[in-house]
Amino acid sequence: MSLLDTSLPGALPDVTTIPRGTGHLPRLIRLLAEAGLTGRGGGAFPAAAKLRSLTSAPVRLIVNACESEPWVYKDEVLLQRRPDLVLGGAALVAEAVGAAELVLAGGRGTPTLARLRRLVAVTPGLHRRVRVLDVPERYVSSEASALASLAAGGPARPAFHVGPMTQADHPGGPVLVLNAETVAQAAAVWASDGAAVPTRLLTLSGDVARPGVVEVGGAPPLVDVLARGGGTPVTPRAVLLGGLGGTWLPWATARDLPLDPVALRAVGASLGAGLVHVLGVDTCPHPVVADILDLLAAESARQCGPCMFGLPSIAADWRAAGAGPGSAAARERLARRLPVIAGRGACAHPDGAVRQAASALAVFGAHLAEHDAGTVVPPTAHLETAS
Repeated sequence: MSLLDTSLPGALPDVTTIPRGTGHLPRLIRLLAEAGLTGRGGGAFPAAAKLRSLTSAPVRLIVNACESEPWVYKDEVLLQRRPDLVLGGAALVAEAVGAAELVLAGGRGTPTLARLRRLVAVTPGLHRRVRVLDVPERYVSSEASALASLAAGGPARPAFHVGPMTQADHPGGPVLVLNAETVAQAAAVWASDGAAVPTRLLTLSGDVARPGVVEVGGAPPLVDVLARGGGTPVTPRAVLLGGLGGTWLPWATARDLPLDPVALRAVGASLGAGLVHVLGVDTCPHPVVADILDLLAAESARQCGPCMFGLPSIAADWRAAGAGPGSAAARERLARRLPVIAGRGACAHPDGAVRQAASALAVFGAHLAEHDAGTVVPPTAHLETAS
């Protein structure tokens, strides 16, 4: 079953078909486990395990459609084409876990937030208590614990937790946070009685002939996925997978890499929030990465040392690392700083910035050395226009 099946554009969920009560939770957990469905928001935690971890009620279910990643808009496209799967999946899970409230979260001022409000208004009976959450447009505001805090009346700020957030991680009470694509996949699996094999939505950006959202099944090689977007008009230099806190891979490594979790882990990468960003050989990577690191530093929660001091230092080191003759010392300083910051943040935000900088240093180190020799003049590149 395709999530982006356009034969039902703009369809609304038939709420009369959604089983009421918690009696179908064991079956839902079994179907999701058999399908191997993992979270599509970035953490890739097994959906069945998340549902199985809930041991008390009432639960607040938060469906995350914020997409604070600047280059990712798969959930927006999904809500445009198949709102029935998103809302139907949300209602299905909410009933299964006995949710006292269903919260649909969208980024402030975005078309997605407006669409969620319209959908709730025209879908009576979706849940006994449902609301749309207006989430500040900051990078860390859509992190699971930040959403849980905001939904409970607190600030949209991440809280410290190790691994996936559990119901005990927030004083606002038991909470379950699932990505919009995750609940849509759950609806597809349920509707097919487990016959539907979960697909994956990916946002193609950068040097791709037709940037946009594609749906892939199985584990095709990356080059085949890019062919869905018309291929690459220029020879790629590298590919960023996952998101701004993701991993750069050289094209020689990425080209034939199967988009399989095991194969991706072997090269230190993951699909994360579903970003595939291509950087062509005619684009200098230094300003592109510099803009990303500047944004990650500016968007931190500023609640711990690694964020407040570590991320601006990483960004400054990277800019100095490609500034021309004498910048080798900045690259060495950056390489020493990154392991000190990794794993020490109150949330995972610093780890993403470290992953971005470390992979960029590994992939683009030779190019930065050309800056040392004065043979490269870095062009201007800005994050908002790089795609």
